[in-house]
Amino acid sequence: AQHGDYDALEGFVRIGHENGIQIHAWVENFFVGTTSQKESDASHISNHNESWLLLDKNGKNYYVSAEYGNFIFLNPQNRECRDLVLSVYRELLENYDIDGLHLDYIRYPEHNGDADFGYNQDTIADFKAKYGHTGDPRSYKSGSKQYSDWIKYRREVITSFVKEVNDLVKAVKPEAWITAACYPSLVDSPRRDVTTAMRYPCSCSLCNISYTPGKRTISS
Repeated sequence: AQHGDYDALEGFVRIGHENGIQIHAWVENFFVGTTSQKESDASHISNHNESWLLLDKNGKNYYVSAEYGNFIFLNPQNRECRDLVLSVYRELLENYDIDGLHLDYIRYPEHNGDADFGYNQDTIADFKAKYGHTGDPRSYKSGSKQYSDWIKYRREVITSFVKEVNDLVKAVKPEAWITAACYPSLVDSPRRDVTTAMRYPCSCSLCNISYTPGKRTISS
């Protein structure tokens, strides 16, 4: 939030409150930038530890985006990645008089071409240990029990992180809100259980994402 000697977030919060406006910190969780940032900045978080980067089914550690640049995500199952993100949220809650945290992109990325995400070896090992399945999730057939459990496991990874955020907010600033940007359709929301996440006892709100090709998706 520092721009030279000026703390922009402090100023934003202070002036907002002076005018009766709540200020919620918009955070993007495990999204940490683009491949161009990674290549041009040796100190970028994505260069800290390659094993932290989320992998897709084909082993790529980025999500292809022609419009904005290829997106890079940290692995939400990795304990060190989770602790890093939570430490940032703790800093925001302890050092700024924000009214809440807004969790944007609280999910695994959408398909990267024909490949979805979450295929880091530590993630696969944890899935097998918890569900008792064998084999490679890359070979699971859609509609099979194994594939359904693989989808369910990744939802649980995200939901458990939301719970950790909730626990942090309750401990540090219990009056603060937690909000989340959700898929336009709860029925079609990929690999994230927003209805379960909403059961946690915090001040919560789900925010509809309105950038969709048609109003029919939103109204449904």
